[in-house]
Amino acid sequence: MRAPSGRPLRTLAIAVSLGAAVVAWAPAPAAAADPSPAPSAPALAPAPAPAFAAGDPLPACTTADDPAPFRRYGEWASTLVDTRFALPRAYAPPDLVSTSNAGTNGGYLVRRLVIADLRAMVRAAAAAGVRIRVDSGYRSYARQAAVYAYYVDLLGPVKGALRAARPGHSEHQLGTAMDIRNTAGAYTWLARHGWKYGFVISFPKGMTSISCYQYEPWHIRYYGRTRAIGMHWAAAVPRAWLWAHVVAV
Repeated sequence: MRAPSGRPLRTLAIAVSLGAAVVAWAPAPAAAADPSPAPSAPALAPAPAPAFAAGDPLPACTTADDPAPFRRYGEWASTLVDTRFALPRAYAPPDLVSTSNAGTNGGYLVRRLVIADLRAMVRAAAAAGVRIRVDSGYRSYARQAAVYAYYVDLLGPVKGALRAARPGHSEHQLGTAMDIRNTAGAYTWLARHGWKYGFVISFPKGMTSISCYQYEPWHIRYYGRTRAIGMHWAAAVPRAWLWAHVVAV
């Protein structure tokens, strides 16, 4: 989910699919990017036994706070967070670094393991005449709480929950998700080529009932090249792919 921007206010519009009403808003000024956490990561309590079994179908987008499957720091490519599954408040990866290490703008943090492929993607896009600029990276639990409260206050609880995740339920807390700025051609290029570098759009168009959130062409998550290739060729929403191939197996 995109945090309110610190750049000049831009008026956006949401077309409501079942009606003619249009809700318009302008992002409010953002707080400064989250600082790097302390070098030693907080210990995470073991997750309780999962409330699902192998072969269970993909759950509906219900609201709950069940512990996220595969929530250890080393399981970053398998962690499932959505409206039901959540990360603990203490989840803060220890290896966060500036996105400037990848040859794009700084001011945002991602896990170090993202940098090499992000750098490769930035260079490939540049060779095609497209600038990849980061608009948001890692967000702490507290920062996500502020983002969620902003959109709920602006849009109401139902539309706000489609626009921003509740704290603990955001992929941004993983440190492997980013929002990308709408530079010329960036979203089209990402949709066509991002998977080649390990990045997949989390919330595709027309898939809200599966992804649990409205279409966000700017929100990408890093899974690594092998897993991203599998998602791409399966034409699958990442949440559904993780459930079928990793979680409920």
